[in-house]
Amino acid sequence: YYIFNEALVNYMTLYNESDLNDAEILLRMGRCQKGKGNFESAIELLQRASQQKRDNAVILAELADCYSLINEERAAKVFFREAFFINPGQIELPFLEAPMILRLVNRIKKCGIDEPELFEWIPVYGTIFGLFNIKRELKPLELGKLKQSIYTLEKEIEQERNNKLVPRLINHYFWLIDHYLSSKEERIRIDEVLQKIKTLDPLIYEEYTH
Repeated sequence: YYIFNEALVNYMTLYNESDLNDAEILLRMGRCQKGKGNFESAIELLQRASQQKRDNAVILAELADCYSLINEERAAKVFFREAFFINPGQIELPFLEAPMILRLVNRIKKCGIDEPELFEWIPVYGTIFGLFNIKRELKPLELGKLKQSIYTLEKEIEQERNNKLVPRLINHYFWLIDHYLSSKEERIRIDEVLQKIKTLDPLIYEEYTH
């Protein structure tokens, strides 16, 4: 508690002396407040940080963690799903305390997957085990970016045989299927994506569809 308090005082001084509202300082201040058990204050700081860096996976994961620690499970699931979609590799697991994530990590490890690959598999198994179950329809710009990212990942895996990208591509497919379901697309489009998942990883396909 003392260490977090001292660090918070220093970060607040640095923040107040700066002409810029630095998202990184707000993130660190939020972590200090979380460490002290002041979760509501941490959420306020992390929300401000997120407004400045809207697609920052680290900030969103910390925000989700705080929501989980005050039993706001729905908000926690939403922000964890977004964070692990943006960039699983950026998220710093040692900082996370949410029971839902710690349980998920343990289950993935029991499947024989460990770091560093574990980070990429978290959103995949989070979907399969029902943790990342708060879905949303994508905006047109988001859908366009998702499809472009899928195309890029497919090409990289095909050309470089980079299996580390496989779970990230699978998670992108999951997001595309969720969008198709939300927007009531034709079933044939969903089946096309499911077939891609089956070709990429038959075991994940079976777990996802059953």
